[in-house]
Amino acid sequence: MLDETPTGDEFLDTLLARLASGKERALADQLRRLATTEELRASVTAKLIHDEVLRTETTPFLKLFSRTTHPEVNPLPERRLRERITKALTSTGEVDERTTLLVVLAHDNGLLRRAFGADFIEGYAPRIKELELSLKVRHPSRHDDNMMMNTVLKSTGLFG
Repeated sequence: MLDETPTGDEFLDTLLARLASGKERALADQLRRLATTEELRASVTAKLIHDEVLRTETTPFLKLFSRTTHPEVNPLPERRLRERITKALTSTGEVDERTTLLVVLAHDNGLLRRAFGADFIEGYAPRIKELELSLKVRHPSRHDDNMMMNTVLKSTGLFG
């Protein structure tokens, strides 16, 4: 871990400390582990509610239980994200590093396929590979994987 500077977000700071103290792993392993944490889901949900992208809705279920959902209130952030990803995939030019990371990580975790459909994503498989290779050229070593992990976590905008 290159930068252990606190971010000001309790969850993110705890996560960075955990990653810094653990055995060094490849970026993909770190991100898979991160993506499966319930704390991340709760933190992201809270941030999206705070930013008025989602709202909390509690409804009765079988008159004995209640069910909490988070319907979308503002579709604009998702629309912009979809446009950004589509532009990165359909263009032939250079893509900024943050968008490249977003596309590669979303692809590695199956999110692109779920969000855009398998046929669309398969049509852009060569472009996704090209973006993956551009990251490897920019960050060829494991040491740089840790730098990328820091960059991804701190630049998501979900944590402050």
